[in-house]
Amino acid sequence: NGALSFKGIKSLCTIDSGSSYLTNKTELTMSVWAYSLGRDTNIVKTPFGAICGIRNNVDANFYILHGSTFSEYRYTGINGLQYTASGSVAQNAWKHYLFVKKAETIEIYENGILNLFNFSTTSPITIQNLPFNIGALSFNTDSFYYHGFIDDLGVWDRALTPLEVHGLFKQTVGLPNSQKNNLDIQFYPN
Repeated sequence: NGALSFKGIKSLCTIDSGSSYLTNKTELTMSVWAYSLGRDTNIVKTPFGAICGIRNNVDANFYILHGSTFSEYRYTGINGLQYTASGSVAQNAWKHYLFVKKAETIEIYENGILNLFNFSTTSPITIQNLPFNIGALSFNTDSFYYHGFIDDLGVWDRALTPLEVHGLFKQTVGLPNSQKNNLDIQFYPN
C-alpha cells in the first residue's frame, strides 16, 4: 500500500541534481524495498531494470538494478574504478536491498543477509549535477526501466550498522526515528 508502481517503460521519478547529496562522502548507504514483476519483452528492449540511484558510467555511479536473474550494485567515484557486486532477484515478491559503501568495503544486504566485498580503496563521487532516479537509469541510448513496485527508499551519508540494517529489514512501515540521522534522500509513502 503506497508503493510507487513502474510499468517497465518511460516511467520514473527523478531528484534533479540528486548526486549533490552524495558528493565527497566517504560512506554511503542506500536501502529500498522492491517487488519485481519481471521483464515484459513486448515493451522492454533491455534485460535490465533499474531500481534506483545515479549513473554516468564513468566516475559517478551508485545504483541498484535488476537483470533477468541477478541484481547488480555498482559504485564508481572520481578515480573511475568501478566496484560491482551481484546478488539475486526475487520475482513477484517483496525484497529488501541495502547497499553500504565504506572506505574499503562494499556491503550488500538482501533481505537482511550480508554479502561483503573488499576493495583496496574507493574514491568519493564529486559530480553534483546528476539526477537521482527511481525506476530507471540511462545507459548510452537505452534506459533501464523497472517493471514492478518500489517502496521505502532511503539514502544516508554514513554506513548503517548491522543493527540498523536489521531494523530496516524487519520494519513493516516507515523509518525508525533512530535511523533518520544523516538521511539525505527519502521516500516513505506509507
